[in-house]
Amino acid sequence: DYKTLLNDVVNANMNMLRVWGGGIYENNEFYELCDEKGIMVWQDFMFACAMYPGDKDFLNNVQQEAIDNVKHLRDHPSLVLWCGNNESNEGWHNWGWQADRSEEEKTAIWNDYLKLFDSILPSVVKDYSGNVPYWESSPKYGRGNPKYQYEGDAHDWWVWHDAYPFEHFEDHVPRFMSEFGFQSFPSVEVLEYIQQDDSLDLGSEAIQNHQKHIRGFQLIEEYMARDFPVPKQPEDYVYMSQLLQAYGITKGIEAHRRAKPYNMGSLFWQLNDCWPSISWSSIDFFGNWKALHYKAKQSYSNVLLSSTIDDRTLKVHLVNDNREPVSGNFSIEFLDFEGDKWFEFNEPISIPSNSNIIIHELQLKDITFNPKRTVAVMRFNDQQSIQYFTKPKYLELNSAPIEKSITKIDGGFSIELISQTLQKDVFLSCDEQGLFSDNYFDLLPNQSKRIEFKTSASDISNFRIKTFNSFIR
Repeated sequence: DYKTLLNDVVNANMNMLRVWGGGIYENNEFYELCDEKGIMVWQDFMFACAMYPGDKDFLNNVQQEAIDNVKHLRDHPSLVLWCGNNESNEGWHNWGWQADRSEEEKTAIWNDYLKLFDSILPSVVKDYSGNVPYWESSPKYGRGNPKYQYEGDAHDWWVWHDAYPFEHFEDHVPRFMSEFGFQSFPSVEVLEYIQQDDSLDLGSEAIQNHQKHIRGFQLIEEYMARDFPVPKQPEDYVYMSQLLQAYGITKGIEAHRRAKPYNMGSLFWQLNDCWPSISWSSIDFFGNWKALHYKAKQSYSNVLLSSTIDDRTLKVHLVNDNREPVSGNFSIEFLDFEGDKWFEFNEPISIPSNSNIIIHELQLKDITFNPKRTVAVMRFNDQQSIQYFTKPKYLELNSAPIEKSITKIDGGFSIELISQTLQKDVFLSCDEQGLFSDNYFDLLPNQSKRIEFKTSASDISNFRIKTFNSFIR
């Protein structure tokens, strides 16, 4: 369902999709909806992770296929880039593909690559697609070349494949990040569908067969143990894996955005699933938003508050992607988990259009607080950002109920929540099909939060609340 998927893209404040060279040329409806909704399309030609023949018949076939597709798609204003291939250049230079080949073979294979990606495809784009630019290969430079951080686009798989910590995203920001990612489990609903059994077993043969990365389960657990508690119950492990994925990928997104204008693009791998699986997606096979999609919605906001801690200094960035300047009141307050406030700062702020500035710096060495029991809450107009001061697994959270009030409204339900203590990563679920306006959110102490659940259902049965507080004290 392209319409639902692309509405989910818009609702998460995304403005570009990359159609990957290992996939398909999408059908007309996809591009028409992208035109309508203002979603830019980076379109790969359908070549990925391989070297290709250079014989006359093959190249003639490729040329005609390229002409047909470029002519078919060229009138769509959403299409802003043609890319020759995904990772073929990087694979040739960095993945050992040249091993055990003679110099004559290597020269021939590379010359065939150049015929296709440096001659035929750019010529087709130039002749048939007007001013739409052509990009030979994504990424421009692979991980073996230090230029990846300074020129062109980059794929960062040190995180995940090489098990680098998530903080690597913050320390190594390229000019345009066109691929980075991390896996999580899909919803329990999808897992039960995979297993064909409502008694969930993550070690079952069916679920194991729906993980197609050889070290996938190992990497999820390794990363989880670094920053999060590792639950024993399957449903809890699924929840924690989604928090983990969102934690890592939003670190990357916000690092990229804080680097504006040095970095001007952040595309994570991947948006959706083509089959039920444990994958890098932010939307699972049934269309359920994972934690990443909800948290990316905030990280991709046109106006973003984002903070870092550098040498015991809290630095608060305000990023404005709007075409107009933005003014408002900025505030920061330090709260303990019961809501007691012991530091507060307010000031009016104005930020130019299409800009990124540090609006506040706070020397933490001058403040005494318990980093395991304190949050900094920053606000600017309707934007809110929460800064923690230690890893999630070290937080000393409290156990307390969440009071709820559910009211039927047009198109669904209104849900009001409040708690006497900070409730971290509140996950709402029920048996009915629908979409929560927010989920996996932090509920601040003694501050109510209203969520809408859009559904055609007339009632909510088995409404459930899970929070991170349940796993750590």
